[in-house]
Amino acid sequence: MKAQFPAAQEVAELVQANLESVLALAKLGFAGAERLSALNLHTARAALEEAGTVVRSALAVQDPQAALALQQSLGRPNFEKVMAYAQSVQQVLAQTQQEASRQLEQQRAELAKSLAAVLENLAKSAPVGSEAAVSAVQQTLAAGEAAYDNLNRAFKQVTSIAESNLAAINKVASVPVAGKSAKRPA
Repeated sequence: MKAQFPAAQEVAELVQANLESVLALAKLGFAGAERLSALNLHTARAALEEAGTVVRSALAVQDPQAALALQQSLGRPNFEKVMAYAQSVQQVLAQTQQEASRQLEQQRAELAKSLAAVLENLAKSAPVGSEAAVSAVQQTLAAGEAAYDNLNRAFKQVTSIAESNLAAINKVASVPVAGKSAKRPA
């Protein structure tokens, strides 16, 4: 019975390490949410201030040409602000994802080594005939690691696609529109 106690202690240490990993990832998620919340609050404050300025300007308009000029002056800056906001959100999400990936990869490597050592110790102290069960656990862990690698690759691809799409939208948005100054029929 004493031969199994070190293995139980190793399992308890693995559980403790995993708990610490989960807590660290949760803290990382909260930090990302805090950055996103700060961005949203800053954007909302700026939008409110700008809305006040626009309303004041609209109230000061004396003739239709001034109203048209005011209306035309608002479109492009607002679009640029929306694009800047989208880029900022994407940066916060990408930074959080990179930090989480780095942390997960480090923890996964440590866990794999620790788990391999625990399984090896369990296999040494396991009763005769349990080799198949130990082998099944090892195969399950290998399949889980392969699934993690596939999921990680897919997540990186999605992030890359999102970054590419945002860059393409910015590129298209920065091209001036031809014929914009054409007069409307009265």
